[in-house]
Amino acid sequence: MIGNRLFTLVANILFNRIYTDIATGYKVFRKEIIKGIKIESNGFEIEPELTAKISKNKKLNIYEVPISIYSRNYDEGKKVKWWDFFIYVYTLIKWKIFN
Repeated sequence: MIGNRLFTLVANILFNRIYTDIATGYKVFRKEIIKGIKIESNGFEIEPELTAKISKNKKLNIYEVPISIYSRNYDEGKKVKWWDFFIYVYTLIKWKIFN
């Protein structure tokens, strides 16, 4: 939870946006927006990659809508590890600089 808040803060600072949770796992896009994005990630880093690439387009209005979730614990198959925090931050910085 702390890691999630920290890398969401990093995203807010890097892209001058106001997000509450960039790793929500639920993202909805208009077809013409998402078709124009080349996705290179094949793991959990897809969340910050999408966030970064969408956030760079200042013409887009981005809205967050509240959702309810039941988070799995590690026994139930939670896959995110502590080191994923560093991968998320690296991915945000990488896509802020490149592309």
